[in-house]
Amino acid sequence: VEMPSRYGATLTEVKQAVGEPDEALDALIALGFSLKEATLALEKIDKALPTEDRIKLALKSWKKIVSVLK
Repeated sequence: VEMPSRYGATLTEVKQAVGEPDEALDALIALGFSLKEATLALEKIDKALPTEDRIKLALKSWKKIVSVLK
């Protein structure tokens, strides 16, 4: 049983609202992607995959997206 915090929400509710940290997203941003670009590159990739695999797949998918846009 979770007790509401002094702000009226449980820790689970706060995590759902804010979102869990995403190391793959952070890595793409560190590589120079904007938040929007990194989010787009990761949106269809399974979050259950290891971070390294998610980054590799995001980079591959981004390469395809950019080639279509040119």
